[in-house]
Amino acid sequence: MANLYDYLEEYGGEAFASFPPNEIDNLIFSQLSYLSFSGIVPKDRDLSLLRAKKTFFAKNPNLSSLGLVLPKQIIQLLRVITDYPRYKKVRISHVVELTSNELQFAACLFTLPTGDRFVAYRGTDDQVVGWKEDFMLCYEREIPAQKEAVEYLKNVIRTTEGKLYICGHSKGGNLAVYAAVKCRKLFRGRLAAVYNDDGPGFIDAFYNSDSYRAIKGRVHAFIPKSSIIGMLLEHSEDYTVVESKAVGIFQHDAFSWQVEGDHFKVVDDRTRTSYFMDESVKGMIGRLTLAQRKKFVDAFFKILELCDVEHCIDIPKNLGKIIQQTINLDDELKETLLLVVKALFASGREVFFNMIKAPSS
Repeated sequence: MANLYDYLEEYGGEAFASFPPNEIDNLIFSQLSYLSFSGIVPKDRDLSLLRAKKTFFAKNPNLSSLGLVLPKQIIQLLRVITDYPRYKKVRISHVVELTSNELQFAACLFTLPTGDRFVAYRGTDDQVVGWKEDFMLCYEREIPAQKEAVEYLKNVIRTTEGKLYICGHSKGGNLAVYAAVKCRKLFRGRLAAVYNDDGPGFIDAFYNSDSYRAIKGRVHAFIPKSSIIGMLLEHSEDYTVVESKAVGIFQHDAFSWQVEGDHFKVVDDRTRTSYFMDESVKGMIGRLTLAQRKKFVDAFFKILELCDVEHCIDIPKNLGKIIQQTINLDDELKETLLLVVKALFASGREVFFNMIKAPSS
């Protein structure tokens, strides 16, 4: 089965001028955005991707992992990417990385030899605060990373020329669509495409806006056949279902996505597991008020904060402390956590019996 590395072998010698950017290039740049180029790429100018790669590995000679949730293949991708003529003259700039108690945001700009540009938004990495933002999507009209994504894109539009491709994986895909919609009046014909690679969706009101409708034809959403992360909230845009060699939630790993030539290998529909998880989570959210959702998220991440858990990789070794802090919660917060658990089980049970009654497709 072929993946993006096979694409590199087949098309890595093709120039962007004669073989324009496509959906697999989008996935490559969205994956590279997970790597930290802060302190490597100057703030006031661009740097060749080749030079950035050399400096990155000089600073991180023994790097073999990006934490619990990101595939280590991203590191290998950076090692080999400039071995292919297609990417050898790509340049990187506009590197931004911001983290606070309520924010995890990062983005960078890849400029192709043609002058076209890829804005790449980083998805949720191993930082717990990034996962908190993902949860916040179910009750906030605008999370902090979305606000930063809009300001970032405005700056790119103002300081550059050429066609713009906007991409991101996971939460980065959500940011790509959100920023493009909010900036749609500024593009003046420059927007080529927006790519959402298994990123969460939005509430219905977002899709019903005039701004979204204006760029809808250039928005491309891709999800693996057992997508869970990418089916959170609503997806009113047409999405393409991609074959993956992984199982269940591990299909979120973009290196498991299958490729045919210069495009993804497409399947007819999502799996029943994906539908079950999707409907169960949406049913749970629908059973909770906005206030209850916020209260649950605040309580859950407060527990992690009290246990000094800042990265997902810290969770297994602090599991005992997490359980103890949960036991020590006051009665009101315990009731909130229990309410969410009950809502999830009730929703899951309802979806399960509905799927049993429905004929298999």
